[in-house]
Amino acid sequence: MKILGSDSVDPTSGTSDTAHIDDFSAIRRVLAGQKEEFRRLISAHQTSITNLMLRQVGNCHLAEELSQEIFVKAYLHLSKFRFESSFRTWLTAIALNHLNTFLCSKGHRQRARTESLESVSEAVCSGSAIDEASESELMAVMRTALMELPKAYRDTVILIAIEGRSYEEAAAIMEVPPGTVRSRLCKGRKRIKKYFESRRV
Repeated sequence: MKILGSDSVDPTSGTSDTAHIDDFSAIRRVLAGQKEEFRRLISAHQTSITNLMLRQVGNCHLAEELSQEIFVKAYLHLSKFRFESSFRTWLTAIALNHLNTFLCSKGHRQRARTESLESVSEAVCSGSAIDEASESELMAVMRTALMELPKAYRDTVILIAIEGRSYEEAAAIMEVPPGTVRSRLCKGRKRIKKYFESRRV
């Protein structure tokens, strides 16, 4: 099966310079004491952050909770924003760190593994081949596969193959050269492919 696209794909970001300027203006107003301006930033970015969480945890309520926690963190650390990258890039870095902390928590890892094994087992017991498992079942296995990756590979796969960020933006978020992003993506895909093949998914 095709695992997370091909290495030749180089997705591009759709964020405009105008959006960056609007974000910067809102951030400056928040830092100047107009705390209500942070709502503008939430409105502009909440959907993308919540969707990022949803694709990884597979639960709407939990995704919304994580998204709220991420914006709280962003607000509390807004004074550390240096205006050297877009707010979207900075916020995504916070989101990934928060997501990784959650995914690596003992309780979540055990629950995710159990749900993944149960969904695949149901397909087998019902007489269906693993290859015919539903998209939701495969996504459950994919989330488990992602958790097995080292953080650097997991972040790269999420940003490039799942979120569709450009190599340049992913590099800025993770603070590494674009070449390192490409290398990590290749290695991450190979590990996920091996994970799927070992389970004949």
